[in-house]
Amino acid sequence: MKQNRNRLIQKVFGLLALLFFLGIIIQVFLAGIALFMDIGKWHYHTTFIHYVEFIPLVMLVISFFGGIPTKFRWQCAGLYLLIVIQYITANLAGSVPYLAAFHPIVALLLFLGSLVITRKSLFAINHTKK
Repeated sequence: MKQNRNRLIQKVFGLLALLFFLGIIIQVFLAGIALFMDIGKWHYHTTFIHYVEFIPLVMLVISFFGGIPTKFRWQCAGLYLLIVIQYITANLAGSVPYLAAFHPIVALLLFLGSLVITRKSLFAINHTKK
């Protein structure tokens, strides 16, 4: 029974990782639409993040259950910290533009971090004894 519960939690964790990864891709795409097509669409970029920003926290909480490796907890916490840094850099545009310029770099780190945790969690799911 516990093994079935652990497997379900691991699947949910992997699904959340995948959703977050796709959310980061969509977020970057929305920024591109605003920058290269219509600046009036910028609100899509600033609003969409609210749909995915707490996924790493949910992943962090469920990582304590289901036999999920400890390294994933740190990665989830790191992803959420990067989101916090994104908010900070976005709000520095008027006062400290050189720090605000780190916003796209942090986006790259979010992309890479979400890709890594998605790949590792889906690999772990597929290679866990059933």
